[in-house]
Amino acid sequence: MKKNREEKISVFEKAKYKVKNTLYSASVAVHSRLPERKKKSRLGGRNFKDAVFVYVMLLWPVLQFCVFYIAVNVNSIIMTFQSYDGSEFVFAGWRNFNLVWTNFINTPVFTRTTVNSLLSFVVIQLLSPLVLFFTFFIYKKFPGAKFFKIVLFLPTIISSVITVTVYMKFCEVAIPKMFEGIFGIKMNGLLTNQNTKFGAVMFFYMWLSFGSLMLMYLGAMNGISESVVESVKLEGASSIQEFVHITFPMIYPTFSTLFFTSIAGIFTNQINLYAFWGAGADSSVWTYGYYLYKEVVVASNAQLPYLATLGIIMTLIAAPLTFFFRWAFGKIGPSVD
Repeated sequence: MKKNREEKISVFEKAKYKVKNTLYSASVAVHSRLPERKKKSRLGGRNFKDAVFVYVMLLWPVLQFCVFYIAVNVNSIIMTFQSYDGSEFVFAGWRNFNLVWTNFINTPVFTRTTVNSLLSFVVIQLLSPLVLFFTFFIYKKFPGAKFFKIVLFLPTIISSVITVTVYMKFCEVAIPKMFEGIFGIKMNGLLTNQNTKFGAVMFFYMWLSFGSLMLMYLGAMNGISESVVESVKLEGASSIQEFVHITFPMIYPTFSTLFFTSIAGIFTNQINLYAFWGAGADSSVWTYGYYLYKEVVVASNAQLPYLATLGIIMTLIAAPLTFFFRWAFGKIGPSVD
């Protein structure tokens, strides 16, 4: 009897174990088929702490964006319709638009500033083919590529104050001495002479822009798949054919983005004028960006609504142009198929 009883208990224990094992296997199978989001919801406290850490770290740049972009621009729009009476800002209607027309748009300096700003935009666009050529030269690692890379990137690495100082010495001392020594001609420095001042500044601006544009294009070219490049080599295509049919179409999004975003630069680019002369640059070389920057630096509370209005007017011109060229470049761009 005792033996039979032990056998029954043993059978019962085995059946119990088997049922437990089956239920466990079923629960594992069901759990493995649950959606990913449900499994994540059952994770422990460590993931919650990680999420809190990430959101706290993101809070600072989001706060900066809200304060220094959204709040500043909203305040500029509000200030457009205000004036300062000596103690506080009060509603002024369209008065500031009349001031912008009278004090800036309807003056002779406006024409010169407009021409200079447009020239700075056009020159950079005309520089783009040369930048693309040198970038492709470096990208393909032709002989001498490292030398050109260092020479062309160096101005963007060195402090602008040092670069401007060296360039001013070169224009004002070295070139006049050179001309006097070789040709016996005495001449003023390129930045002193009214006929060469703007050209000398534009050359410096092009020199500095060359390296930064190359950096953008080189990053886009390095993102091209190696398999695509290898297939071009196997087809026996020349370097020119590779650039025209593969490289340029692949980096076209970068090219078009740099173009239509530079339209806003017509109204914001100061072509390093403040680094050369501070707030004392001659009006013959002013651009919109320089004019706004120097005026804001020395502005009183009474002048801020006027400057905010000028900024809003420039935005109303630049924004539609930017969106139009974005649409146009999307329509005429080359295909990568």
